[in-house]
Amino acid sequence: MNTHANRIGAAAVTAGLTLATVLAGAAPAAAAVTTRVHFDSVDGPDLFVNATPLREEYAGRGVHFFGPADADGGAVVDAVGGNWPMPARTGTQILACSTSGVLSNGGTARWLETIRFDRKQDVVKLWVNQVNGGADARCKLVAKRAGNVVSTDVVTTDTADWVRLRVAAGRGISRVVLRANDPDNTWAADDLVTLRR
Repeated sequence: MNTHANRIGAAAVTAGLTLATVLAGAAPAAAAVTTRVHFDSVDGPDLFVNATPLREEYAGRGVHFFGPADADGGAVVDAVGGNWPMPARTGTQILACSTSGVLSNGGTARWLETIRFDRKQDVVKLWVNQVNGGADARCKLVAKRAGNVVSTDVVTTDTADWVRLRVAAGRGISRVVLRANDPDNTWAADDLVTLRR
């Protein structure tokens, strides 16, 4: 009996089993999950007076919207029919806010707009524009997890062009808050995209 050969054979079997165990236990990397909200699946009216605040219309995608008060918040409106100065970034519908925008429920189409997610997201992107194109208007997107701020992005613009806000957090984002520095300006948002790895 060749003890050395048996040791080598046993070592090879052990190495083979270890490799097989590692390969069998190595799960493939999970694919990233992207959620997109373009606001076009909501049939928004032309004017704020015919609209209501956006709330649970995208709950099926795990996305929920809240305004600063029960009757208040951004509303989905038709940018084409409402003769908005800027077209929607995609499609025709936008999530819009204006302190002079009185809604059909008696509320006001004003932001702070809170967007909550059923599952934590790693990245949240949203495009905004200041419809009136006033000087040095600022819009901020604040990402939160368990009540703590985990990421912030701010854009300053003096045009009505679409600009992107992006926040990211490795341990996840449970909600974002969208706010404008000048609440008298009319703002629009479009193309909310979230990424979960």
